[in-house]
Amino acid sequence: MLKYKHSTHKRKPFLLLLVLFLFTWNLFGQTDTPLQQGKWIKLAVTQSGFYTINPAWLAKHHIENTQPDKICIYSANLGMLNPNEPYQNGLLKPIPAYYQGGTTANWSILFWGESPHALRQQETWKQDTNLYSDSTYYFVQLDAAKTSPIEEIENNPANGPFLPYAWSLKHYEPETYNLLQSGQSWLGDAFYGNSSKILQYTLADYAIGQAAFLNIKLFASSISPSTFSIPIIDKSISIKPILGGRYDIKAFNEEISSWTNPILTNKSWTWPINFQSTGGTGYLDYISFMYPKGFDANYENPLYLLPNKTDSLLNIAIPNLTSRQQIWINNGGLTWKKLARNLNFNYSFHPNSQLAIANLDQANEPIFCGQMGNQNSFNIAADTELLILSSSQLENAASNFANYKTSQRNIKAKNITTQAIFNDFSGGKQDVTAIRNFIRFQFQKPGSHLKYVILLGDASIDYKGKNVVSTTLEKSCFVPTYQSEESFHPLLSYASDDYYGIFSEGSGAWKEGENLQVAIGRIPAKNPQEAEMFVNKLKDFESKQIAAPPRLAWVADDGDSNIHMQDAEDFSTMLQKALFPIQQEKLYLDQYPMQLSNGVYTSPAGTKALVNLFEEKADFIHFMGHGSESGWTDEKLLTTNELVKLKNNTHLPILLTATCQFGRYDDPNILSGGEVSLLSDQGGAIALISTTRPVFQSSNYLFGQAFYRSMLANKENGNYRLGDLFRDAKNSSQAGVINRNIQLLGDPTLALPWTTKNLQVEMDTSKQEILLKGLVQGAKIQMGLYRISDVQKTLGTKNTAFQYPVMSSLIWKSAGQSSRASLALSIKNMPSLNPSQVYQLHFWSGDGNEKYASAIEPKQWRNKQTTENVAPEIKIELPGEDVNATSRNPWLSVSLADSSGLVWQNAAGKLAYIMVDDSIQVEMGGKFVPEINNPTKGSLKLQLKSLKPGAHKIQAFCWDIYNNYAQASLGFQVKQDEWESLDGYMYPNPLGSIFHFVFRQEKPWNSMPYEIQVFDLLGREILRKKGLSSYFIDNQGMIEFEWATAEIEKLNHNMILQIKLEDPMTNKILVFRQKTSTLK
Repeated sequence: MLKYKHSTHKRKPFLLLLVLFLFTWNLFGQTDTPLQQGKWIKLAVTQSGFYTINPAWLAKHHIENTQPDKICIYSANLGMLNPNEPYQNGLLKPIPAYYQGGTTANWSILFWGESPHALRQQETWKQDTNLYSDSTYYFVQLDAAKTSPIEEIENNPANGPFLPYAWSLKHYEPETYNLLQSGQSWLGDAFYGNSSKILQYTLADYAIGQAAFLNIKLFASSISPSTFSIPIIDKSISIKPILGGRYDIKAFNEEISSWTNPILTNKSWTWPINFQSTGGTGYLDYISFMYPKGFDANYENPLYLLPNKTDSLLNIAIPNLTSRQQIWINNGGLTWKKLARNLNFNYSFHPNSQLAIANLDQANEPIFCGQMGNQNSFNIAADTELLILSSSQLENAASNFANYKTSQRNIKAKNITTQAIFNDFSGGKQDVTAIRNFIRFQFQKPGSHLKYVILLGDASIDYKGKNVVSTTLEKSCFVPTYQSEESFHPLLSYASDDYYGIFSEGSGAWKEGENLQVAIGRIPAKNPQEAEMFVNKLKDFESKQIAAPPRLAWVADDGDSNIHMQDAEDFSTMLQKALFPIQQEKLYLDQYPMQLSNGVYTSPAGTKALVNLFEEKADFIHFMGHGSESGWTDEKLLTTNELVKLKNNTHLPILLTATCQFGRYDDPNILSGGEVSLLSDQGGAIALISTTRPVFQSSNYLFGQAFYRSMLANKENGNYRLGDLFRDAKNSSQAGVINRNIQLLGDPTLALPWTTKNLQVEMDTSKQEILLKGLVQGAKIQMGLYRISDVQKTLGTKNTAFQYPVMSSLIWKSAGQSSRASLALSIKNMPSLNPSQVYQLHFWSGDGNEKYASAIEPKQWRNKQTTENVAPEIKIELPGEDVNATSRNPWLSVSLADSSGLVWQNAAGKLAYIMVDDSIQVEMGGKFVPEINNPTKGSLKLQLKSLKPGAHKIQAFCWDIYNNYAQASLGFQVKQDEWESLDGYMYPNPLGSIFHFVFRQEKPWNSMPYEIQVFDLLGREILRKKGLSSYFIDNQGMIEFEWATAEIEKLNHNMILQIKLEDPMTNKILVFRQKTSTLK
């Protein structure tokens, strides 16, 4: 495998200036592609050799015949792109071809097709196996203005001894096993216990009497010493044992290299490889066999690798040439040329040169890939802020995504397919460097605005799609990620999309200290439905505003000397000291009772509390502790099972998971918790910053510090988004390759929920009011009181009990609206403050385009009202429902009032709440909306979902500032339907020319197949119509279409319209029926 290296040279100053000038010119010297116009087809070859195009081949693939003088063949670089070289090396250029004239029926074009695995000459000839592709692609223009005929050069007569032989290379490198499911290296044939493999080479063209060179690379993954022996060259090697620990290196390797003189039997060479081990498995990486090949035009393999390692004048004679054969030479790996005559010749060859003998009657047929449309990856506008890359399968979703971001979020976005990038930047071959070069080209355009990139599609360690777990459709949706060269050490191997966002000179080497220059986010969708669903999920999320201060939660593992809890305290304290106006929640595993079964601890109570964070109590969750792809903590505090069951579609948090591998997206055998939560179609998370491989607590802590510092430094910058925060945190916390494992899953342009403009706050206790300055006219402000000096102590189940401060739930709430740039908020209804406690008052506004927030710590306050003992008033209603026969998803309205003032936590710390059926408890404080400038009154609304038919009960409990207690209740009946009905409505009714049906969805972001049937009043079907619903708003779907004229003619004055919707995930059928009519 080729390892690209930097070379350093001393340059004089004027030469450096010249180089910089030429580089700048070269960078933008080509800003288009030949594919932007004309008629094109795409071909592929898998091995080096001569290939031909002729009228019969065109007809076979249903391509209209054309004249050869209109055909030009293009290709790009050999093998993989070198990440340290300019992008131009991957651009399409015409290649030389031999045009054999004739009539329309018998012309042909001959060209040399290169294997995707490049050959290069060092001390010996070697093959660099392409990591990403087993095919080389060729692009054929069928209406070219000019062709690219091969240059013909005259033979110089031979004048000395002839070169007796050249080299041929047989390279065997099966890619079968990736031991870590990580990294670039794949191993081949496996050896178990004491075993052997027999190899056989057919060598009809071997130059007898000359030595050959054998190079073998072997691995062993064994806890005992292993030995490989190669009797044919009388050599053996020992490979040291691995330690066998979870995070220890998984294999060691050795190489055997030797010159040898094979003994052939019937022109074949047969020999064994023997393996011995008592504790593991051996693997063959590759066998490279370079042997001397005599010159003869009758040999099947036409390629000769010339032996000179310096510029040399070589005399060559090729016996048995016929008039239907040609001699082609490639001098130094540049371009192919053809000798004018089939005679002995001499030629001055550079190193790395090749010679091939073409046979016009025995050329191969290239693989036909299809006809192509025109494209140009270079002409994306420089003011594009967001690039969305996807496979062709996800192009529609990517286009919808880009249009949404541009038209509704004011972020200029453009989508492009990875295949278009590969066509223009790597000659059609998959190559991660092509994607990086494309993004860098866009970033380095004069006036570029590029800041963000979204990779819409899943990824796999298996670049070549040999894995049988992923379906063909899933493989077609992949957008590749970078895999590290390190493939055997669990702590040093990684996968990272950072590769696409680092553009500094020489960045292909991944030097430590290189910074991300654009933010990369991935949405690992596995099919078009999942991609479209996520776009709808994001639209829904961004259409809603957080009406209260954002809630940040820290979740910490136990054990490890309480270090995870201490990390959480460091981060939460940092924000609290900065008076960052957020609500804080802390969930420390050791707070909750443990259950021990068969030596395994679990905490159902902790899991329930964590699920509550997802469903209601947190807009951002930061987890610190042990974990894996499938969940958090050894006690399974959170697993993919809980994530799958989440139905929090009205409340989607952002996650930061400082744990091992939870965000892994490139293992086809595993669906990680990060993928499950991001791509849940009924809840989960809206974005994650997570890890793709094992990580250390120390590196997680560095990232956390940088994350919160960047958060505070940019808290008022409305243009500072999730991707900016992620990029800056990564750049400020580099700690070796571990940092590369931290990835963003989600949209990097997502607005941060805590980004607000600051308010000037003055508290006047004598006037019993707070003055807010810096507002726009009409701004609605809410004010909330919290206590921040409460203390809790964990149980100490496994470690020493840990004591820590907590922020209370909301105590009191008020609201006002500014009539000018300031606002005076009365606090005469605020409860008195305990002088021994510490409080914070938070102020926030989530209405309109401008968001405001601030926090202060009030020192002293005593309520001056006269004490009274009148309980608050509570009124419970189900608007629009018959309490004796409600729907399964009724809306609940609770109105509250108290002359002195309402509190949402009484003096003993008990919370005001709503209880549904004596089992489901909902805190009222966060949902309560006070009347403007009157905190003594207000209401809250809550939708009850998926209630079972039968009797139900709602209770509400609250207090006033003098601890007067009130409660109220309401009983109601949910009706039993004949079928599971759709909760929806259609309009217009009577029917018009355009039909609309809006319905509530349990999985709101999915499109669902529908069938509409129209019956007359006798039950006879009039017409039937099928289609696919679309996402509407607020967890609702929509069916919308225009009736065809013929359909309108069939509709009667009075009808029954029935709509059936089928959930493709569960096959559940929902039905809506309604009488209707037309106006005709």
